[in-house]
Amino acid sequence: MKRILVCIAIASMVTGAVGMSSYFRVFKSTYGVQSSSRLGKAQCLVCHRSTGSKKLNAYGRDVRRALGGKRTLTSSILGMIERLDSAGSGKTNIQKIHADQLPGVK
Repeated sequence: MKRILVCIAIASMVTGAVGMSSYFRVFKSTYGVQSSSRLGKAQCLVCHRSTGSKKLNAYGRDVRRALGGKRTLTSSILGMIERLDSAGSGKTNIQKIHADQLPGVK
């Protein structure tokens, strides 16, 4: 019984991580991000404050608001926040993405 519970717990953690990585796949394909680029290497840090953290940076919070309770991220949802300056850096999110910079960081 203990073995089954451990397997279920591990499967739940992996499923959650895989689900969120699907957000990065959508981001990557929407903007043609190469794995070798700064954004490509950043992966979860595009939206999160630190690796393994659930805390979102400014861009991640704008993505969450644009999702409006939906669980599936799409290119059109990302498009809704392209013209925002999530980090307050003076550059729009899309300008930062095209410059291979993290949109949620000043």
